Amino acid sequence: MGCGASSNKYQVRSLHGWQSKYVVDMESPPLGTGKFGCVRLGYPKTWSRNQTVPPVALKFVFKKGLSDAQRTFLRNTCQRHAKVPPHPHVVRQLDVFEDDDHLIVVQEAML
Repeated sequence: MGCGASSNKYQVRSLHGWQSKYVVDMESPPLGTGKFGCVRLGYPKTWSRNQTVPPVALKFVFKKGLSDAQRTFLRNTCQRHAKVPPHPHVVRQLDVFEDDDHLIVVQEAML
């Protein structure tokens, strides 16, 4: 299951769909790492070096090791976050992609 902030609807997206929309910046170090995943800097696929497209933060959550309750909590959190109206002190959630093993949350990067 996935959710997108732009439409405020809970949408199903395949994991491979993120690769058609975003590019991970593998030259930069991870923005963060933790027990259940990591956060990498990325850009929309339409980005080119001469444009001023804002970067995104791609949060890779590994679902292996999460209980069913934790997975449900994570999905519900994404669904609620997608409904939050824009606010200068809240990071915007742009997209979410999921398959059996991973959840990728795409958010605005606060650099």
